[in-house]
Amino acid sequence: MNLLKKNFYSFIYFIAKFFFILLILVSVFRFKKKIIKKFKNKYFSVPTVNTYGDIIDHLELTRLLEIDKKKDFIFISANEFPNNYFPKIFLKKEKVFFYKESLYIFFLRIIKKIPSKYGYLVRNFNHLLQQYLIKYLASFKFYEDCKDFKLNKKISTKGFSQEFINSYLAKIHLGKSFSTTKLWELKKKYGSLNLINLKDVYDERYKNFLFKKLGIKKKFVCLHIRTSWSDKPNKFEPRDVSINNLESFNSSLIFLIKNGYEVVLMGLENKQLKNYFNFKGVIDYRNSGYQNLKNDLYLYGLCDFFMGQVSGPFVLAMHLDRPILLMDVVSIDDIPCVDKILFYPKKVYQKKRKQLTIREFINLPLYYGDDFVDQNLHFLEDMSERERLACVKEFLVKISSNNFSFKSKHHKNLKSMLHPTFHKNFLLTYNKISKDFLMNYYKQNPTCVLEN
Repeated sequence: MNLLKKNFYSFIYFIAKFFFILLILVSVFRFKKKIIKKFKNKYFSVPTVNTYGDIIDHLELTRLLEIDKKKDFIFISANEFPNNYFPKIFLKKEKVFFYKESLYIFFLRIIKKIPSKYGYLVRNFNHLLQQYLIKYLASFKFYEDCKDFKLNKKISTKGFSQEFINSYLAKIHLGKSFSTTKLWELKKKYGSLNLINLKDVYDERYKNFLFKKLGIKKKFVCLHIRTSWSDKPNKFEPRDVSINNLESFNSSLIFLIKNGYEVVLMGLENKQLKNYFNFKGVIDYRNSGYQNLKNDLYLYGLCDFFMGQVSGPFVLAMHLDRPILLMDVVSIDDIPCVDKILFYPKKVYQKKRKQLTIREFINLPLYYGDDFVDQNLHFLEDMSERERLACVKEFLVKISSNNFSFKSKHHKNLKSMLHPTFHKNFLLTYNKISKDFLMNYYKQNPTCVLEN
C-alpha cells in the first residue's frame, strides 16, 4: 500500500513538473523577445540557485566580469529570497531586473494559494525558471551541468584510482565550465579589489542602534553553526555536514571571552540553541528578533573574524575580507584560496580497514566533494573540545601577528603526499590546514579506524 501511495505521488509530481516546464518555456521565450529588445547590446547574468553563498559569489563574479570584459551586465532573477535583497544593495538599480512576465506571475499566484505544507512547489517552480533563463538567456553559466557525466560513488572505494581521477576531473572541467575557479582567478587578477563591501549600506547611526540593541560593546567574533538541532521542539537530525556536539565549543568560547572578545551567534532563528552557550559574553543574535540580511551585513563586515563551517554566511564574511576560521570541514573542494583562512577537517574513519597513514588520510576521495560521502564506508566525527580550543588559539596567533603563512615541516610534506593530479587544484588549499590537525596525525600515525 505504501509503495502504491509513493508511486502515485511520484506520478503526480512528474505531471506537475512536466506542466511547469512547458509553462516556463512559453513564458521564457515570450520574455526573451521583450528583454533583448529593451536592453540592446547588454549581457545577462542569471544566478543558478537561490542560496545565500551562491548569490554572493555570483554577484562578485558579475561585477568582476564587467571590469574584465568592459561590458555591462543586467541581473535577472525570480523575486525570491535572498536574490531579491543582495542585488539591490551591490548593483545599480538600473542593472537589476526581477522576472515579472505575465504568464509566470499568473500561475505563481495560483501556486502560492496551495496550502503552506506544499511550499516547496513555489521553490521548485522558481528553480525551474532560473534553469531555463540560464539556458536560453544568460550570457555566461556560473555552474553548468555536464549532461553526459554523473559521479559514480562506487569508484571512491578504490581511493585514487585512475577511474576516480578521470571522474573527478570530468566534474571539475566539464561539469563546471564557468565555476568559482574563474571567480578566484579574477579576484587574484584585480588584487584586493572587494566589490562587495560594507560601505554600500553603512550608516554609523544605524550601526550604533543595532549594537546597542544586541548588547555588543567591544570586539567580537561571528560564530555560525550548521547544527543538527532542528527548530522544531526536541528534533535532532544528525548529518555529515552538521555539528552534532555543541558542548565541544564551550572551552573555545570561554577562552575567547577571557581574551576580550564577545561571541555573536549567527544564523536563522533556532530556539533549540538557547539551551547552549549560556555564557556572559555570548550574544544570541539569531534568536534576538533582529536577524535579517541587512544586519548580517553589518555584523560580518565589522567582526574581528568569522568562525564556523562551510556555509553561505562564511562566503559573505570572506568577500567582506574578514579572516576565516572553518571547523569540521568535510569537503576540501569548498575551501577558497584566500589568504586569511585556516581550516580543520572532520575526522574520518573507514569501517573496513585498519590504520590510515597521513598520506591516505589527506587523499580520501570524500574530501574532494560531498558526492563521495558514503555512510556505508565512512564514519565522520566532529572535532573534540580540545581540538576546537587548539584551533582557535592557533588562529588568534595568526591574527595578532597578521601572518597567515603556513611554513611548518608538516605543511611542506603535503606536496609529496597529495596525488600529483590534484596539486594544482588543492595544494594551496591544503596549505591552509590547521597545524594542530597535522601534528596530531603525524604523532599518532593516525588511528582513523572504526572497528567493526
